[in-house]
Amino acid sequence: MSGITYKEYVNGIETAINNNRLQFFPLDKKLRKERLLRLGKEIGVALAGFDEEDAKDFIQSSYSRILVKNSFDSIGVVLDMANWAKAIREGIKRGKE
Repeated sequence: MSGITYKEYVNGIETAINNNRLQFFPLDKKLRKERLLRLGKEIGVALAGFDEEDAKDFIQSSYSRILVKNSFDSIGVVLDMANWAKAIREGIKRGKE
């Protein structure tokens, strides 16, 4: 990815989510699940421009850093790690096409 490092990208994603938490973690279980699956796919498309090791690192570390961290509310975590990782991998595949 031109002009941005993997760490800068991850920091930017986390900042954007933290600043717009209710956009990604609405207080409706079904809507939250839909938005998080879409977010995972969109992140995956961008990760396609980075090394595979960086993408693997993101998949392994982002579940707790993004999903769990932002789900301490009445709705809670609506995706398991497997579905989060699957969404990211689908985005990566789409980004490489």
